[in-house]
Amino acid sequence: MHERIYDRFIEQMTAAAERIKVGAGMEADTSMGPLANARRVQSMERLMQDAREHGATITTGGNRIDGPGFFFQPTVVSNVSQDCALMNEEPFGPVVVAAPFSDDDAVIAQANRLPMGLGGFVYTQNARRIRRLSAELEVGMLGVNNCLITFAESPFGGVKESGYGSEGGVEGIESHLVTKFVHQI
Repeated sequence: MHERIYDRFIEQMTAAAERIKVGAGMEADTSMGPLANARRVQSMERLMQDAREHGATITTGGNRIDGPGFFFQPTVVSNVSQDCALMNEEPFGPVVVAAPFSDDDAVIAQANRLPMGLGGFVYTQNARRIRRLSAELEVGMLGVNNCLITFAESPFGGVKESGYGSEGGVEGIESHLVTKFVHQI
């Protein structure tokens, strides 16, 4: 990835994360609520400490939000090395993890080496790259040039250790149906 493009991406993601209003879900201006439980906050703190120890750059966020509830700052972490826990565990927290790459083969190898595959995101205008990554990335959901991969009418689910099957959409309903095939001559 060209260094200038990577830096611009990090700047844009950082600016977007800083615009997120964290708070109680019933407040009209809230765009991100709390994490599921105290363990998630502790896990995010551990992951941020590990990222710092491995030389990653936290461009925004990276800390719990003081006060009641399980709130954590929207976070962007750049220049993350492969041995960093963020590159090897599903964080289940508000974090964008970015690492530069040399070519598409490196991206595919890096992503597919993991035993998880819930979702992924690709940002490119290159149609050939979109087709290839869509086909070869081992994820249950892929956002191309956006971070919206869940809708009520679409299936939600991962592959490998990130889940089996889907919920939501027609695909999610089908698993709750009893289908009977009758063939009579």
